[in-house]
Amino acid sequence: MCRLQFQLVCEKSFIPSTTMTIQISGTLLGNLVSGQLGELFGRKRPFFFALIVSFIGNMLGFFAPNWVVYAACVFLNGLSAGTFMTMKYALLCEFSLADWRSWIIGFPSWHIEQAVLALFAWMIKDWRYIQLMNAGVCLLCLMAWW
Repeated sequence: MCRLQFQLVCEKSFIPSTTMTIQISGTLLGNLVSGQLGELFGRKRPFFFALIVSFIGNMLGFFAPNWVVYAACVFLNGLSAGTFMTMKYALLCEFSLADWRSWIIGFPSWHIEQAVLALFAWMIKDWRYIQLMNAGVCLLCLMAWW
């Protein structure tokens, strides 16, 4: 559906791979910056800031009028995903007992999360509503702040 809405055919066939590259670049930047942010401000603030950025990126992506705005939103989502993953594992290391740490960190949680996302995406089918679902999940996770 996204291909038809943004006319991603023929001479614009480079756009999907460019958008994916932009997302992965955001994830790389998030991974690189989040460690330092976690040391400067503690783990909790960057963790929840990543959720806020992901919520904003998903909501703006839901209303994206063209592929350039969508690519910027995908960069924000990648940035927040990199920060979230780094902070999540750092927090898990800090709050788990030493005997259980290797089991908790080694558990393939990211793979399970992606499989659940793929299942919901398969059920929803429309990419805009998948963006909305992701924003809703961010809001639910933000409730853990209090």
